[in-house]
Amino acid sequence: MPLLERGREPYGQPGHKFRSAFGVDAGRRSGGDPAQHTEMATLQRINKALILLIQEQQEANQISEAYALQQIVGQKVQQDNLKSLFVTANDYQENFNSVTPQQTSAGTSWAFHY
Repeated sequence: MPLLERGREPYGQPGHKFRSAFGVDAGRRSGGDPAQHTEMATLQRINKALILLIQEQQEANQISEAYALQQIVGQKVQQDNLKSLFVTANDYQENFNSVTPQQTSAGTSWAFHY
C-alpha cells in the first residue's frame, strides 16, 4: 500500500508507534485542521510568555540576591571596623595601665613628691 494513498493517512492505524501521546497521527501534523494550528500557536505563545516570566523572575531573584549579599558585606565591614576600634581601645588601656602608676599609697606619694 502506498503511503499517500487517497483516503488513508500514513501511520493511521491505532496503536502505531508514530501515533503521538495526544492521539494526533504523524501525518496530520503537517497539514490538517486550521483550528488545531490556531490552538497550537496559542499554546506556543502562552509557553513563550511563561518562559519569559520565569526568566524575568530568575533575573529579579539574582538582583535581590546581589543586593542581600551587598548588605551582608556592608554589615561585615562595619563589624570589622568596630572590632578594630575595640582592639585599639583595649591596647591603649593596657598600655596606659602599664605606663601609669596605679592608685596606691606609693602612687599617691609619688604624685605629691616635690
